[in-house]
Formats: sequence, structure tokens, C-alpha cells
Amino acid sequence: MQAVTLESFEAFVATGTVVLDCSAAWCGPCEAFAPVFHAAAQKRTHLVFGTVDTEAEPALAARLDIRAQPTVVVLRDGHIIYKQVGAMSAAKFDALLDRFAA
Repeated sequence: MQAVTLESFEAFVATGTVVLDCSAAWCGPCEAFAPVFHAAAQKRTHLVFGTVDTEAEPALAARLDIRAQPTVVVLRDGHIIYKQVGAMSAAKFDALLDRFAA
């Protein structure tokens, strides 16, 4: 898993189906969701996982239209195909990721 910046974004999203956790250090729900996100990244090697620090990368957050944290963004071929705001349970996040298995 990699921290994604505005500079690395284009190359990163070209690597396949990408799942981004867009969050901020001050965000309580982000802290609660982080272990769920990291556990899923360990199990699902067919997806590429990355994190976006919305405070450190405001231009990237704006490009992704992030208005609340945490927000999960799924991209394929560099295009957003799914976005969800809010922390999720492990079961809900796993079910979401199952939709992007191919």
C-alpha cells in the first residue's frame, strides 16, 4: 500500500483497479476505518490499495471531489467507478470489494 500524492496519482491509477482511502489524521472515523482498509489490502492482491491524506494533498482531494472523510474511491483505467463516504465495517467493505473482483 502506498501514500498517493498529486504527483504520483496518474501513474498509480494506471496500475489496475485501485482502491483509495481518502482520510485525514484528525478524523475519528478515519482512524476507526484504517485497520479495516489495511486488512482488506493484505487479503486482496488483485486490487491496488493506496491512501490519500486529504490535509497534505488538498489539490488531489479536490480533483477526486472529496468533501468528507473517510471516503473510499475505486478507480479503473484512471476513472472513478465508485465512491462512498463514511467508515465501513469489515464485512461491508469486503462485500463492496467483492464487486470489483475482476
